Amino acid sequence: MSKLVVRSTATPGPDGRLVAISPETAGWKYVGFDVYQLAKGGRVEHSTAARELCVVMLSGRADIACAGQEWRDVGSRESVFAGPPDAVYIPPGNSVAIEAKSGC
Repeated sequence: MSKLVVRSTATPGPDGRLVAISPETAGWKYVGFDVYQLAKGGRVEHSTAARELCVVMLSGRADIACAGQEWRDVGSRESVFAGPPDAVYIPPGNSVAIEAKSGC
């Protein structure tokens, strides 16, 4: 990747996405990185296909559902500077649904 600093968009896209870095666009083999900003009640769904996924709550709280399991009120910090984040691992071949319970 020739650019070492990637800036987010000024406002989220229609799906709430602020940053989208795929292994292909970054020139990496495995890791990608997306950041979403969701208002309370906002929702995003994502298919993992053949990749693993880690949902990391940067701030706020959300319900996260995958493969018939649901984790409620994931997230415990108001900002990225307020301690370690909460995260949920999603295995390959699944879809995940994330619904914001607060702005996140």
